[in-house]
Amino acid sequence: CLDPPVVPLGYSQDIFGQWSCDPGYAGTAEARCRVGETCIADSELVGCEKLEPCRDLTPTSCDQDVSDCTDVQPGGNCFVTCRQPWTSVESTLGTCPDDNVDPTR
Repeated sequence: CLDPPVVPLGYSQDIFGQWSCDPGYAGTAEARCRVGETCIADSELVGCEKLEPCRDLTPTSCDQDVSDCTDVQPGGNCFVTCRQPWTSVESTLGTCPDDNVDPTR
């Protein structure tokens, strides 16, 4: 198969013809050959998905402060602390996976 005539967002090809995911996308780029409705072989690119921030945390109890955990980008962190008047020496670290493509995660 030839390369697709239109390259979708998130894909790039190097000088050796190898496909990869662009920055801001995760996965493994793959060019697939398929036979369309007209019985002519064409190619499609699959495997790259747009990176998404993790969903905002919601507290699981009234003493949690999750205000730092909104719009956490892939590879980012946030801290869950205590709301006033509760106190604690420690906080909990929340992490958004480096390759997060699921905005509900």
